[in-house]
Amino acid sequence: MLHTSLQEQLTKAGANTDLPPLAQLCDLISDTYYRHEHEVEELKTLLKDKVAELSAIIHSLPQGLLTLDEFGYICKSNNAAENIVKTPASHIIGSNIRQLWPDFDFNSLCYNGGFDDDLIRNFFKNPMTATMRLGDHTYLETHLSLSPIRSKQTHVFSCLFFPKTQAADFQNKDSTSLAKSCDPLTGVASRYTFLSYLEELLTHSDDTSICALLFINIDKFNSINEKLGFKIGDALLLDVCDKIKKLLRPSDMLARVESDGFVALLSNIKDFSYASKVSQRLLDAFKDATHILDKHVSVTLSIGICPLVNDRGYTSDDILQNARSAMRESKKSGGNSLTLFQDLDRNSSKETEELERELRVAIERGEIILYYQPIVDLATGKLAGFEGLARWIHPQRGFIPPDKFIALAEDTGLILPLGLSVMKRACQQTLTWRKTYPFDIFVSVNLSAKQILDKEACDEIIETLISAKLPPHSLKIEFTETVVLKELDHIAHFFHTVNELEIDLCIDDFGTGYSALDYIHRFNFDVLKIDKKFITAITDNDKDLWLVGGIVSLAHSLGLKVVAEGVEIQEEILRLIPMDVDYIQGYFFSKPMKHEDATALLQNGASFPTTYLTQKPDEPCFDFIRNF
Repeated sequence: MLHTSLQEQLTKAGANTDLPPLAQLCDLISDTYYRHEHEVEELKTLLKDKVAELSAIIHSLPQGLLTLDEFGYICKSNNAAENIVKTPASHIIGSNIRQLWPDFDFNSLCYNGGFDDDLIRNFFKNPMTATMRLGDHTYLETHLSLSPIRSKQTHVFSCLFFPKTQAADFQNKDSTSLAKSCDPLTGVASRYTFLSYLEELLTHSDDTSICALLFINIDKFNSINEKLGFKIGDALLLDVCDKIKKLLRPSDMLARVESDGFVALLSNIKDFSYASKVSQRLLDAFKDATHILDKHVSVTLSIGICPLVNDRGYTSDDILQNARSAMRESKKSGGNSLTLFQDLDRNSSKETEELERELRVAIERGEIILYYQPIVDLATGKLAGFEGLARWIHPQRGFIPPDKFIALAEDTGLILPLGLSVMKRACQQTLTWRKTYPFDIFVSVNLSAKQILDKEACDEIIETLISAKLPPHSLKIEFTETVVLKELDHIAHFFHTVNELEIDLCIDDFGTGYSALDYIHRFNFDVLKIDKKFITAITDNDKDLWLVGGIVSLAHSLGLKVVAEGVEIQEEILRLIPMDVDYIQGYFFSKPMKHEDATALLQNGASFPTTYLTQKPDEPCFDFIRNF
């Protein structure tokens, strides 16, 4: 076939195809090609057989075998692993090694996502003993050995394990067996052992006992490991551990919970000031450089202190996290310091109060401005209107995220004057644009539930709308679905008044609330906005695609226009066109813009490119949705 094809091509080109060498060359090429193809198939078959043979060997091993990625997550397991763990492979794969061996600190073997051979050899010269948590909630002592597997494509561990003793119910394990679960480097309690002890303490402690938790972290420990090596790092961990032990009483408990972090539980103390004193003494112990393996190492600590409070429903994990959060605050301040967890709430409250005061001033001075995001007619690409969005550019803090200052306004009641200010600005800007440019555009504004439920606020909004004397349907007011279910009589009166002023009502973020279709119909809404999370999902699966199509059809049957929010890519546009969605809003056309940029858009014709109208989506047509 190759010979014939080549001859045909040469004949068309006017070449002499009667020469014998040409035929021989074609035959040689053809034979070589098919021989190569046959050899490749043979190699594939051989490789497949070898893989099957190796897999059979692995699955026939009596020991459990796992492969782990650089973060300790299990990638593969053999049959013995399933039998020992008493868990199907589908449940083992994807879990973390800490879920099988809670006492084993896998992170202590890693540095920047990689493994250190010296550490591995140090920990696993002989198989270590570790307690495994089985699928039936019992525990089993196992021998555990890990080895690195490296190649150009992989950077993983093989984990070989086998039982040491028979499984025992955890509830029957006494405190002595629990105490054996120790950190392999320092010999102090492991994270799992510590949390178990702490949970027991919370369960049985009385209201008179005072306890505190110290979370102690070595500042810039990773940098020390990188510059001086893991041997110095290990020796430093042991030195820090020894210094902490010297400051603790026999009744206190010390555990290593992170590669560079310890926790100390101070029990039955007089008051919480004792925890601060112990922490300060520990900071003082590292004022001078520490001599580690002939090296002078400058070390500082960050310490977080958290009181044990069991009357707030805190678990052992909650308290550990609280102490860690306090430690992180110490790090933020530059390290070499201590932070009390209860101070975090006070600091947060102080910052909130300061921000509230500044927001109040900003509203009074008119410093909350409006950005405008275009809403585009999908069928024509022409600008239909804008959504007005409140923005706060703080003179010192810079841009304050809307979810931050609007949530603060909601909590403090400042949403009422803020909402009224936004409404006035939107009305003024709408009137200016409608008088200046020959476009029937609208501006859409959000109102919160608190504004609508406050009678005085409603009266001020109505007064603003009346005095604005806007052209019909040039302003749209948006509400979330949850609003229409609150105090219906009061809201119905407000909606009725708005309708009389020929101002449109919009349901915003449809699909994220109660979807109260009966109330939408009763209150004569004009526009329904489909939430971004539904729009984003229509390119992922057919289920969400048909769901959005159904919402659009239902809205149209109720006489509502539909706006698709959060449209960012063309593929979303192509799936919305067959649904006859009326308007599009999102980054595909434009981010929210300053009023100067919005004015320039109107000056330049108020339209967007419509190349998307000539494209076709990969999905089938939506005729059945149009006729829903």
